[in-house]
Amino acid sequence: MPNVNPRRIREELRSGLRYVRESSVISTLAVLAFVTTFLAAPTSTFFPSFATTVLTSSQTPAQRLSMLMAAQGLGAIVGALIIGTVGRFKHMGRALLGGQIVLAIFVAAFAASRSLPLSVVLVFIYGVCSMAVFSMSFSLVQLTAPDELRGRIVSIYMVALRGGFPLGGLVAGAFADHFGAPRVMMVSAGLLALTAATLLVRRHNTLFQL
Repeated sequence: MPNVNPRRIREELRSGLRYVRESSVISTLAVLAFVTTFLAAPTSTFFPSFATTVLTSSQTPAQRLSMLMAAQGLGAIVGALIIGTVGRFKHMGRALLGGQIVLAIFVAAFAASRSLPLSVVLVFIYGVCSMAVFSMSFSLVQLTAPDELRGRIVSIYMVALRGGFPLGGLVAGAFADHFGAPRVMMVSAGLLALTAATLLVRRHNTLFQL
């Protein structure tokens, strides 16, 4: 095996972190990725709670849960295919923020629903929106990062993206024990929409350049 220089690894990591810190576009995308997974991704964590105690239907809780998970998975596939087919387009940064607002709306709608058929449709659209948002965000990171730093920048971005899910699930689960899953999801959806809307109305926002 070739010798690995720990000093060189640390220097490369510092250079990647320095670029992310100095690039307003990359840092904004990384923060948005963390916020989105922190607030929206725990929705699937609450599927068992909704299938057991919230939704009403003639199906068993296990059947309700399987329908919700299947709808989300199918939606994610459709969302990935849509973004993959469209490719890069103008105003992708604005579309990303708009997609986050739409995602928040459907998270809130699912939290308010008590009908299984309606919830399945909402979860399907949630899967489409979430995959579309993450695909656009990841594409913008790769398109914006310079070639010599792309690997390091993508790694830092993935830490932010992956880190939001377990932390968001932990916090959301703790609050759900006291306030209930639907109420926690409503608040999370409101915060997600507020974050995206705040950036969307700021015309000097760096994502408007993309």
